[in-house]
Amino acid sequence: MKLKLEVVREKRWKLLLVFALGFACSNASAALEITDLGTLGGEQSMAFAINDADQIVGLSWTSSGPNHSFLYGNGQMIDLYPLNSQGLVTVGPTGINDFGQVASGVVAADGIYYPAIYDSRTGHITTLASLGGVTSYGFSGVAASINNFGQTVGYSYFDGVDRHAFVYDKGVMRDIGCFSSDTGTCNTYAFAINDHGQVVGSSGRAFLYANGRMTEISPFGSSESYARGINNGGQVVGEYLTADHTAFHAFLYSGGTFTDIQNGNSPETVAYAINDRGQAVGTTWVLPENSCLECNDYEPHAFVYENGAMTDLNSLLPFGSDWKLVQAFAINNKGRIVGYGLTHGQFHAFVLSWSHSQSARAAAPGQNRAPNVRGLASPLLARQKTSRFDFGFPMDKTASGARSSAESSKFLFLSKPRTRQRDGR
Repeated sequence: MKLKLEVVREKRWKLLLVFALGFACSNASAALEITDLGTLGGEQSMAFAINDADQIVGLSWTSSGPNHSFLYGNGQMIDLYPLNSQGLVTVGPTGINDFGQVASGVVAADGIYYPAIYDSRTGHITTLASLGGVTSYGFSGVAASINNFGQTVGYSYFDGVDRHAFVYDKGVMRDIGCFSSDTGTCNTYAFAINDHGQVVGSSGRAFLYANGRMTEISPFGSSESYARGINNGGQVVGEYLTADHTAFHAFLYSGGTFTDIQNGNSPETVAYAINDRGQAVGTTWVLPENSCLECNDYEPHAFVYENGAMTDLNSLLPFGSDWKLVQAFAINNKGRIVGYGLTHGQFHAFVLSWSHSQSARAAAPGQNRAPNVRGLASPLLARQKTSRFDFGFPMDKTASGARSSAESSKFLFLSKPRTRQRDGR
């Protein structure tokens, strides 16, 4: 496999922010550094994951048009074609471990898209097995996360319509299956795995899978929930549908206790990842300035959560910054955050250096001075046949047959938040 090396000129801003720390009112300065990762020659890009070596994986438009996966490190962006870069491309998930192994997918010689692992040290792509099924458009599944022992999780079809979460270890793919209480056909997805082999995902209800057992962890008895990230301490983050079916709230599950992570009246808040320091990142939908609650004119803002406090990352930007940070997908143990935002009229992947002290006096979500993104589509949406697309599903494709509740509600990039009426419709 020949990798195309794209050298992207870094665009960095060191933003000096002054905060009053502690009751002594002593002043301390801290530098906030944000790096525009650029693109593979096209207009837009997004970053999905970062490891502790600061290697970043994501997706970018290319100069010729198609979307290709990339690996970014040391100021250089490498085109990972053919990994998740051919006729079928999934928009997330992509994971990377500390050894530079990437969980994703690839179109094999038989024309079918399979879960795959790319090793950045050797350039080798390993095509994983499948659970035996394939859709009418040639998609068998995708790998979402890989831990430092090479254990990989994702989902795979077992027929042409239905799919199960899997764990891949030492050349063997194991079907995680469903809750023991489930009857009939179910669909499950695995989103993340930690170094202890604990897996989180959803069947429409959040689960934790460990030692061969799947346990439901739906917050507060929610009828619909998704566990998206887990750290090595077993802390889990995700989102759940509230009891009145009017909003999705993010949650933290730690030591058997659930904590609601919510931003005021936001109709949707999602936590995607959590590092070993207990810092979580995600996206919350907020009303922009000079808007009204009845207007339902929400826009997504990236946030970080630590020690019970949510900070809108846009509130860390100074007056006049062109950046609008839209989605935060991952945070490593150094506190470096990746996602995508709007800058100079285009959506670009970013990496942001952040520390708790920098958010001590930051504004709450929505109280920022970043440029407005109303009326603008998320990256790659303009290329889609519909206004939104599924997390981990092929672009421009939908599963055969009617969508399940778990599938229809799991959108990653949205044109609007998943608002619900009070009767649950």
